[in-house]
Amino acid sequence: MKYCIRTLFVLKLVFFFNHPINAQIVYTDIDPDITYTEFLTGHGVDFNADGKVDVHVTLLSNVGVWVMHLIPDSSADNTFVVYDGEEASILELEDEIAPSSNLYKLGTGWGGLLYGYWENDGEYGNWTGTQEDKYLGIKFEIGSNFHYGWIHLTTHQYSYTEMDFTIKGFAYNTIANEMILAGDMGSGVGIDENIINTISIFPNPTENFVFYNAIKNVKQITVISSTGKTCKNISIDSFSKSIDLSKLSNGVYFIRFQTDKNSFIKKILKE
Repeated sequence: MKYCIRTLFVLKLVFFFNHPINAQIVYTDIDPDITYTEFLTGHGVDFNADGKVDVHVTLLSNVGVWVMHLIPDSSADNTFVVYDGEEASILELEDEIAPSSNLYKLGTGWGGLLYGYWENDGEYGNWTGTQEDKYLGIKFEIGSNFHYGWIHLTTHQYSYTEMDFTIKGFAYNTIANEMILAGDMGSGVGIDENIINTISIFPNPTENFVFYNAIKNVKQITVISSTGKTCKNISIDSFSKSIDLSKLSNGVYFIRFQTDKNSFIKKILKE
């Protein structure tokens, strides 16, 4: 089957790191949520923000076949989805994604199917009708190690040629071969989004300075480039409510606010 994928990148990143003895979860919040309604489009999920897409969630159509499907970024990738023996499983909040899960390697057939319709054979897949706020369980590689994560989706299937999906966020466990619970954002399942929303930076885009609101218990602020390079550190000793970006090149940066237990990251565009 031939297909074309248009990848859109994440709009906001929020990282959560717990104590080393616990799971360390990296959560990426897509804000606002993105809905895909056109065939031959999809979203590239990059769990660890290293510039390498780990899995594509796609809408495809070709010669009487309409599908909502998971596709690896390349044939060399070892990317898996939790499935029920036939198609991708619909996971609920707190379902376990682990080495013991029933996993299917993407790219080897139709086990990554969410929903499909064949003109001659009818409908297939678990994600029929409306599936509101459900999760996909994913196993993927970083280097030579496997990690476990989830993708938060809402899907609609109106007819065999009308389907869409909304991607809301995703997360993974930074500890290799360690399980994760669907919906776990790093500070217990279902973290209070009000904590995230208390952090704001402005103006965005900016030419020189950005300002931010007061945040309790922040120990360090770090400016990070889109390639992961640390460009600027601001310690608690020089804590102010503005950050000077005037000496940095134009482009995308991430502002990381570090507390005792967690890190909160906001995306900024310097013009």
